[in-house]
Amino acid sequence: MSTDAQLIGESPARFAGAILGESRIDVPGALTLIAGADVGINRALAREDINGVAILIAPTDVFVGDQIEVFIRHPDSPVLPIIWFTVPADYDGGPLVRRIPANAIPEGFSHWFYRVNGVESGHLKVLVKTELPGGIDPQSEYPGHRLLRPPVIAPSIIDGTQDVIVTVPPWQGMRHNDSVAFQYVDWHITHRVQRSEVGQAVALTISREMIEADGSGQALLQYWITDEVGNMASDHSIGLMVDIQDANHAQRLPAPVVSETDQDNAIYMTTLGAKSVSVTIATPAALFAATDVVELDWRGEPRTGLPQPFTESRTVAAQSALTFEVSNAVVQRLAGGFAHVAYTHITASGERRSSRYVQVFIVGNTRRID
Repeated sequence: MSTDAQLIGESPARFAGAILGESRIDVPGALTLIAGADVGINRALAREDINGVAILIAPTDVFVGDQIEVFIRHPDSPVLPIIWFTVPADYDGGPLVRRIPANAIPEGFSHWFYRVNGVESGHLKVLVKTELPGGIDPQSEYPGHRLLRPPVIAPSIIDGTQDVIVTVPPWQGMRHNDSVAFQYVDWHITHRVQRSEVGQAVALTISREMIEADGSGQALLQYWITDEVGNMASDHSIGLMVDIQDANHAQRLPAPVVSETDQDNAIYMTTLGAKSVSVTIATPAALFAATDVVELDWRGEPRTGLPQPFTESRTVAAQSALTFEVSNAVVQRLAGGFAHVAYTHITASGERRSSRYVQVFIVGNTRRID
């Protein structure tokens, strides 16, 4: 099936009525439910095809030889046809597929319509945004968007005795209906920017229940920005590393030690190469019997897609420390994401004790997957 045939098959335009004044252009792949517009076009759609953005003109009372002109009405440009063509000799009465060059599509709100022999169709109100929220990262080679400042928390100590307020500073290009997605350990807190918040800091809450659920450990607090048409900032924010000291979990075992990490708990793919990552867990005789079992819990969160868990169990035996190997392929799958690493101590009687956790961040792109 050709690309054009596939676009027609997936488009509601094929069901349009024959009245030209009620017919509207269809833009396959455009987002719906956009505030103030019928559809939205983001950077990915605008630049997806070098030939331009595909549009479908619904079947109406047009015939071979009719002249069709396509217009985009925008406050900053004259109302002139963007493209024009004659209905071809092999026209079979179905939708007509054409493409509008990306450089002819204005940013912001505009009205798209067409004329057949001078008779005008209905108007489609379109919001186009190709600029990424947050602006251009001046140091994109480093993890974290340099212009997305780290979050601020109050109180400055997370101890589980009260809710913690997280403040996300305003960002370049901040707009009504932008979304903030904040990461706290295994929790995702989202917020949609209101008109009154544009240009202002956004406040989010880490509840006591969230803190209690995850216990004590070390975590990096960071956030992502997405605008209303689906453009994402080129990277997450600069992070804030915090120690979480929940009194309810004060007796948890020490956190594991993950190899190949720097002072920010980051593993760089370029440095890692083809090596594996080792996770070392102290098993002193004062706390661990030889018959006890240690269960590693590596919970991977890739930048996109489903979580990637990895678990492994080993008997303590006579060792003062156990070392687990996390293969290079497991780490590669998390490129651009992170892993939440902890373990469980299981005694012969079945008693289970949990450790503190540590978050490690996988910086760079996937090199290969074994």
